[in-house]
Amino acid sequence: MRFLAWLVLTVCIIPLFFGLVGYRTIKLKGRIMNMHKVPLQGAVIKLKDKHQFTKSDVYGRFNINVENNDTLLVDYVGYNTKMIGVGKLQHLEVILVENNRSLNDVLVK
Repeated sequence: MRFLAWLVLTVCIIPLFFGLVGYRTIKLKGRIMNMHKVPLQGAVIKLKDKHQFTKSDVYGRFNINVENNDTLLVDYVGYNTKMIGVGKLQHLEVILVENNRSLNDVLVK
């Protein structure tokens, strides 16, 4: 019985305590483009329910540290926001679709 308790403790409990089992942090790289494959500079890539975000560069590229249970929110003015589950992704290409409705709602005085 002692052996079984020791086995459960060493295999299950201790690794969870030290974070050896569970979510793995990886560096996700990607690119944000419109429907015509034109890179979108300044798109915001944010982790849902967290305060971590980044922006895409002039070529639409970005890097962000994520865990495999994270969800990305990709947002750009005039385009629909896209929500993407990270899972085991290491590279991501995101195509954003124009939101014509929001462009019609703009009022200029």
